[in-house]
Amino acid sequence: MPSTDKTTLNNRLEDFFHHHVNEWVDARQLQRVAGMFAWRTRVSNLRYAPWNMKIRNRTRRVLKADGGWMTVSEYRYELAPEQPAAPEVHPS
Repeated sequence: MPSTDKTTLNNRLEDFFHHHVNEWVDARQLQRVAGMFAWRTRVSNLRYAPWNMKIRNRTRRVLKADGGWMTVSEYRYELAPEQPAAPEVHPS
């Protein structure tokens, strides 16, 4: 039976990032939240309207137990500083 839950995977990922502000999160964890094959697209979606979220990514190399190297991909949601209000314009 199809789910009646209207929460999209974009919304699930948005909620996840709001609970992990300024934390670097391993991409493998994002796969579990937003879907194994389209999680990168969903991260990209959140960078644009209507979400406009500031999400950074980085990669780093880590040494594995077997002596080999592995690249770890991580993402971090950063709250944007509040924009100053535009000055009011009064017609003369």
